[in-house]
Amino acid sequence: MSIGSRYLNQFQYTLEKDTVTLYGSYTVDGYGVVATYQGGGIASVEQTATGNYDVTLQDGWDYLFNVNATVYDSATTAVASVQVKDTYADAQTAIKNTTPIHLQLLNFAGAAVNPAVTATVAIEIRARRTSVGPFDAGTTV
Repeated sequence: MSIGSRYLNQFQYTLEKDTVTLYGSYTVDGYGVVATYQGGGIASVEQTATGNYDVTLQDGWDYLFNVNATVYDSATTAVASVQVKDTYADAQTAIKNTTPIHLQLLNFAGAAVNPAVTATVAIEIRARRTSVGPFDAGTTV
């Protein structure tokens, strides 16, 4: 499998080399199961338990910068935050091997919660296609 072999638009202005940003969004049914998904570079989003979703990428990447998820809903949402439920090292391994990155949606009490049926969860993943980066040795630019 090639690393980041998709056709990508050029030139993100960043100090990092060969970066990519993947975007996607999903909705759920009344049980929290993913009903619809759209986006590029993300192969699938699947519910594994209440409030827990596995995000699998289509391609492997060399380095993960961050994962962001935002809940859009016209009503007040029960989702207070979204966290990556992996250690940083495990997330780095997942992005290289196209194994799932685990997202957990939490309510205001800190318990896992599904988004509402009326909600859309937008995902943004930022990664690098090269193992060489300007800050890898602790340098500053």
